[in-house]
Amino acid sequence: MPPPSKMAKLGPVTGAMISSKTIGDVTIKMEASRTSFKKSKTFGFDNGLFKKLVASDFCLTISKGGRKLLVLNKNQVEMPMDQNVIEINNPQIIFPAEMKEPDSIKLDSQKLSVRIKNGKTEEIWDLAKM
Repeated sequence: MPPPSKMAKLGPVTGAMISSKTIGDVTIKMEASRTSFKKSKTFGFDNGLFKKLVASDFCLTISKGGRKLLVLNKNQVEMPMDQNVIEINNPQIIFPAEMKEPDSIKLDSQKLSVRIKNGKTEEIWDLAKM
């Protein structure tokens, strides 16, 4: 039986995904209940060359030396296929509990940095030096 047309447009859909990347003593763990692929838009048209990974019920955990630095959730996140630079708008912060909900968080796993934007203020965490 073929999948519903709405699902077929998304592309291949997979169940639970857990991805973990360790760079030095920094561990970046991403979890999602469901993942799919989405064509990106170029000048308003679908472009199959630059697909995005769409993760539902997304959870990101960043830790260093076994100590949690950041844990956040988001219902749905679109990210590039290589997952090197991920921008998450309006995430729900789980840890640290006292952290104010930011407008966006940008994780660059190649530079080991986290950019936290809240209004006009911006804070940069250098994970290698924390």
